[in-house]
Amino acid sequence: MYNQLYEFLKRNYTNDVDELNELLNLKGNAKLANEVPPNPFVGNPELLSPGNCIAMFGINPAYRPNMKGFYETEIELPNDCLERWKRKNEVKHLEPWLDKIKNYFVSDAYYGRYFTRLGNILGQEKFRETWLESGKFSGARTTFHKHVLKLDIIPYYSAKANFNEKLLKNAYENHPALIHYKDFISNLLSSTMPKWIFLNGNAPTRMIESLFSRQKFERKNIGPTKRTEISVGRISLGGRLIPVLGVKFVNSINGPTSDQDWEYIWPLWNEWLSENI
Repeated sequence: MYNQLYEFLKRNYTNDVDELNELLNLKGNAKLANEVPPNPFVGNPELLSPGNCIAMFGINPAYRPNMKGFYETEIELPNDCLERWKRKNEVKHLEPWLDKIKNYFVSDAYYGRYFTRLGNILGQEKFRETWLESGKFSGARTTFHKHVLKLDIIPYYSAKANFNEKLLKNAYENHPALIHYKDFISNLLSSTMPKWIFLNGNAPTRMIESLFSRQKFERKNIGPTKRTEISVGRISLGGRLIPVLGVKFVNSINGPTSDQDWEYIWPLWNEWLSENI
């Protein structure tokens, strides 16, 4: 797993980002930020229980240069580690950055506005013992820290995610940076063996379907509103077919944010998963 990561991190990310901006025809706030090193994953693979953990994919990391701590944790720390590692060729120089990545969910860098509701949804249903033992204000964080691996389709930062799926598929098949990145995430998923993959939002669901699925995802809904519609299918990554659950964006007016919404989603997903695992 780490050999593939090192191969990816050896690359000149500034050049890669500039090339991808051209290849993906990205403009304005949608352009990838070439001053920020890639974020390969967050979570601690060593803590995950193979076959009983979840992987979650987003589109790409959010570029928030004005947010407190962003420069220090997302630019300064990784750049310092990369520079020392490349100059001295000693893996130990990457450890401060990798420790930050592995401990993200229990660190000050944790972005609660996005992750907390998701962590509570997953914890209550799938990792209830961890969620209950962690207490009211730590359940979401601990659920993610112990049971979830967070990845992005594109590991580079932008203020706005606006990708053309055809151009992205072409880039995944042809640009060396994304070929290396796919090799890494495939190996990571092979070693952590997530039971299924969770996709939050229509956009990442469409992108994952386009990039990695041999068949169209199936849309299902037994709820009273469109908020509870789900997409189900399987993708080919890490040398196996992995079940996928895609939902509309949680914490949005059109997404399944309430407990009542998930009372329709979980039984439908659990039934489908039991038949397709």
